[in-house]
Amino acid sequence: MKRRLLALLTVTLFVMPLFPMALSANAEGAVIELNVINCFPEAATDTAAIAFFKVLDGFYQQNPDIKLNIEANDPSSYPFKMQTLAMSDALPDLFLLEGASTQSFSDQGVIKPINDALDADPDWKNQFLPGVFGDISLGSDIYAIPFQMTPCTLLFYNEKLLDEVGIPEPPKDWPAFMDAVKVLKDAGKIPIAMGNKEQWVAVSPMFSTLADRVTGLDFTDDVKAGKVKFTDPDFIAALEKVAELRDAGAFNADINTLDSEQGRALFAAGDSGFMFEGGWAIPSIDVAVSEDLAPYIKVMDTPVIPDGKGLPMSLAGGSGFGWAYNYKLDDAKREAALRFIKYFTTGEYVKYLYEVGGAPAAVVTGADDSKLTPLTQNANAYVAQCNFLPVYDVVFPAEVYTEFYVGIQEILTGTSTPEQVAQSAQDALDRLLDF
Repeated sequence: MKRRLLALLTVTLFVMPLFPMALSANAEGAVIELNVINCFPEAATDTAAIAFFKVLDGFYQQNPDIKLNIEANDPSSYPFKMQTLAMSDALPDLFLLEGASTQSFSDQGVIKPINDALDADPDWKNQFLPGVFGDISLGSDIYAIPFQMTPCTLLFYNEKLLDEVGIPEPPKDWPAFMDAVKVLKDAGKIPIAMGNKEQWVAVSPMFSTLADRVTGLDFTDDVKAGKVKFTDPDFIAALEKVAELRDAGAFNADINTLDSEQGRALFAAGDSGFMFEGGWAIPSIDVAVSEDLAPYIKVMDTPVIPDGKGLPMSLAGGSGFGWAYNYKLDDAKREAALRFIKYFTTGEYVKYLYEVGGAPAAVVTGADDSKLTPLTQNANAYVAQCNFLPVYDVVFPAEVYTEFYVGIQEILTGTSTPEQVAQSAQDALDRLLDF
């Protein structure tokens, strides 16, 4: 396990933008430097990162007295980077607080609530949508400001390919879905395209919702409270659905050697029936899919499971992250940090985030709906009908969700059983909660 954790600590990319306008402070004051850590490498293709870099120049133009020293981390290594900094009480001036880390960072005393900053600016506070602070709050205490409310589970399907192999409509329940997997497999097609090299795709977009279909909505809260366990029959049954997909040959053979971007490209190539991914994947699909195939790529609801406790028209999703500032900042830096957070959570940022297919956490004004692709419109219409469910690598701390990253990958390769993965996750949770 330690070896696998170390393998996740991948190379960190440092980006130090030296924009002349950022260095030319006005005559009345000195330049304020802010050290910023995020998980938006410039090569990233998810909507939040695209929007961040699109409007970054605008921030410098509006704030010539602020210089940002940005350290951009790979998303898979980011949580572990932040854990290391938190343990050393060395958090930067500005950072993305992961929902899964909120409790532990609060317990360590390295973050404090920022309700006062919101309350001091009602015009800003009132722009946020209902429920967006849940992932990054503890009770009524808010620790970060969200910028997105992302659907983490979208089940994409290729309507044209399904029709060609004799599947007249998207399957609505698990038996019909498994029948569709067999039909696609027998036709020489890939039933489900996935790139799980980074390990999170099988957990966040796929398993979070699949598990809820079996266990029901209360399970994640109940397991953290010690009322139920990962080793209980319901949760093992959820993990067995992953093994069932493996045994049916549902995935591409190279599932654990392709990364997430390669998995999206594989689906967009047209020989796969389905793909579990998040809303952030839509721009990649739109770019990769051919003009002829694009109208046939759509999203569907994750099939319900007979006798399961979960409900249809529900999907894993939430804010996941939020912008936070170091509570030790002096007044000048804190004011500058708040200017940064306001800029990248409302206004032009969320407008552009919406137009590239993202799901902002705040009200969007002045957006051009004609810029939305057909796939984005289809996804938006579906998500608007859904309730959001917990995302496993948001509601559980890294010590626990890493067990799912590794364990579900091992279920896919046949090197671990559902029972073994459930026990490892429960052991990790017990160590944290001292049950």
